[in-house]
Amino acid sequence: MMGKLIALAIVSTIAAIFAQIELSSDPLVVTKDVVIKKNRSEVFGFVANLRTYPSWYPGLVWMQEVEHSNMKPGKRFLGAYWVPIIGELSENFKIVAYVENKKLAFESDFFAHQPRIVMTFKDEGKEFTRMTWKMYTQRRSYFFFGTFYQIFKYTLDQRVTGALLTLRGNLQGEGNVFGI
Repeated sequence: MMGKLIALAIVSTIAAIFAQIELSSDPLVVTKDVVIKKNRSEVFGFVANLRTYPSWYPGLVWMQEVEHSNMKPGKRFLGAYWVPIIGELSENFKIVAYVENKKLAFESDFFAHQPRIVMTFKDEGKEFTRMTWKMYTQRRSYFFFGTFYQIFKYTLDQRVTGALLTLRGNLQGEGNVFGI
């Protein structure tokens, strides 16, 4: 019995240490590219309107501006995801980078992984745009990285793939590419 208590104390201590030690930078969770048959300003204009996200990002129910102002770093949005069993979970979003037709980045206060999404836009020939989506987590603890990060990486990879395919379908007039 005493041996089990000592083992439990050691494991708990190690977990606590790994929860406090942090990585030096925000870990990259997902990186994806999509090529869309639209010019860069059309793609950027649609994506920079965060109110359109529920039409193409899975699970996002609604998104609205907190204050009505021009799109710029510091602008805030409020949105909600649908989570099975729990229902709607509200989330705050803040624009952290905005370069017209080139870059859009925002952060969220979602408790589980505090994502930062960075999207860049580049011409791909005359009629096409390459959008690159990178999602980082602001959770840097080794404990998070060794446990929950792996689960988030898999599920968010699938979610972002679906989102970008739906975005491309919407912008190219193909509708719901999944037929659901």
